[in-house]
Amino acid sequence: MKFTFPAHLVRRLMLMIGGEAMQSGFHFALNIALLHLLSAEGYGLFALAMVMGGVGLSYIRSLTAVPAAIWMGKSTNSAGVDAYDMTFGSAALVVALLMGL
Repeated sequence: MKFTFPAHLVRRLMLMIGGEAMQSGFHFALNIALLHLLSAEGYGLFALAMVMGGVGLSYIRSLTAVPAAIWMGKSTNSAGVDAYDMTFGSAALVVALLMGL
């Protein structure tokens, strides 16, 4: 039996991978450009900020985005989805503000 992936899943996967590749390429080019423009101390501060931003983004996604996706998927109407969207979006904002302090 021959198995083929559905076309819409392949397109969705390519879109996700393409977005990640574009983001990685942008960050790589930004790092190379700033490496030449900034002093060693300035680039070190930039690198630390990038790492802290990545860690912060991981925390926000794990604390809000994953639970939101689960609860929004279980919702049976659009009002419930909107309520979860607002609740978890507000929680993400609070977590981001607390991490910024």
